[in-house]
Amino acid sequence: MSGLDIAWSRRKRLAPTRDPRLRYVPVADRLCETGRLGKKTGAGWYAYPDGARRGAEDPVVAELIERCRAEAGVTPRTVDSAEIQRRVLGAMVAGATAVFDSGVAERAGDIDVALTEGFAFPKHLGGPVRAFSRLTRDDQLSALAGVHSSDPVAYASLADASVGAMPAPVERLLKGLVK
Repeated sequence: MSGLDIAWSRRKRLAPTRDPRLRYVPVADRLCETGRLGKKTGAGWYAYPDGARRGAEDPVVAELIERCRAEAGVTPRTVDSAEIQRRVLGAMVAGATAVFDSGVAERAGDIDVALTEGFAFPKHLGGPVRAFSRLTRDDQLSALAGVHSSDPVAYASLADASVGAMPAPVERLLKGLVK
């Protein structure tokens, strides 16, 4: 088992070279700074009272998240499962475009095979690219715009979706399904 401090150590090492324009969420760092390193310390994202095997929700974490939201000026909102699924597919498609455009994968279907066979993406959906291709154009654009707005620097290639146009790399990827 590894605690939260393992990833925290890496984040600290990379901090001097992190692009300050990139979105950064400090919640996990703050947990570590207070000694909440996970099960081994009895608290992390969850509380582990008396050495419990399963964590229990902890109001201390909820309060910390609220403080971080307030500092960042983030207003929480309800997000339904359909939006979450579309956003996840949008983020996966953004990554798939980089793999496809780099030539690592010759066909979009190669990416779908890799993710269904190697990463347990549900086979009945045909892979993330195939599943994304089945969304309506409006849902595709909405998903990509949402991913772009979540981190405009890291997802700069999706900027066109925010103005209602399909980003060229995604268009190429989707056309690659029919090769």
